[in-house]
Amino acid sequence: MQSEYFMHKEIFETPEVLERIHRNGKRTEKVFEQIAQFSPLSVMAVSRGTSDNAATFGRYAIEYAAGLPVSLAAFSLYTWYGRYPNLKNTLVIGISQSGETEDVCKVVRIANKEGALTLGITNTEGSTLHRGSKLALLLNAGEERSIAATKTYSATLMVLSELAVLFGVKADFGKLIRGVESVLKREKAIYEIAERYRFANDFISIGRGFNYATSDETALKMRETSQINAVSFSAIDFLHGPLASLTPLIPVVFFIPGDETFRSNVEVLKKIKEKGGDVLVVSDEKSALEMGDVSFEIPHQDTLYYPLVNIVFAQLLAYGIAVTKKKNPDKPQFLHKITRGV
Repeated sequence: MQSEYFMHKEIFETPEVLERIHRNGKRTEKVFEQIAQFSPLSVMAVSRGTSDNAATFGRYAIEYAAGLPVSLAAFSLYTWYGRYPNLKNTLVIGISQSGETEDVCKVVRIANKEGALTLGITNTEGSTLHRGSKLALLLNAGEERSIAATKTYSATLMVLSELAVLFGVKADFGKLIRGVESVLKREKAIYEIAERYRFANDFISIGRGFNYATSDETALKMRETSQINAVSFSAIDFLHGPLASLTPLIPVVFFIPGDETFRSNVEVLKKIKEKGGDVLVVSDEKSALEMGDVSFEIPHQDTLYYPLVNIVFAQLLAYGIAVTKKKNPDKPQFLHKITRGV
């Protein structure tokens, strides 16, 4: 598989980006100290697109680590209806890779006026979000030239993970990096899987818990890069109606890490197989891998870090399918790197 595309190059920059964020842990600690001093009663994430999927991960990470309820902003309440909840004791986290998504920045401005503590997470120093937030954490992922975000998504997950670790979650960073590098070294095997799906026009992506965000981002990357009609579901929600849409002609990618959700995910996988579903299983557990029509083994991780390993596989899979379909993954039709909002 040729590496002429920026998307490919940027996926392979992921280990370096993650290590850079981890090395700069002091800046995250300073932000965490200010959050602890503010002592929020709740958290609200403000994001769009890929960043919205990162926010979904952040919701799980923060609720798991800090025990604080986390909501995702209902944008139209702020931008059109002009009525929104009391944010006085709220930590508001704005996430935008460009830092210029207009509705994200508007909600952060309102939150500042309402007495919230605002934290901007962005890859662009000096951007509107960076300047307009009371606290800021820069991704320092370097320029991302492909429209399809990859390393900046992983960087956002890493920043949110670092906050979760400061709240008390135990996670082995060295094992994470080894896991990401292991997936990257097996890109040929991933492209062989992509070849199998070269004629797919529809795809179903499934995950649960921390990996629900992985499922969402996988579907988004397929839609962006290959114009595949990919849809995402949580594992249990798939049984509540969407199961009826299952056919052998619509492949399923199912993320089944060996974490607390494993047994439940396997039960859902069994039901999908009973209905004749064609399933690509991504797991570190042999029993789940053996149930897949196709499978890809990832290295075992701590619960917090599974999504950072799984997403690298998903990004390479989406890239591989796009190139196999003779699409340009760097320049999806109708899309621009910065979507300012309306």
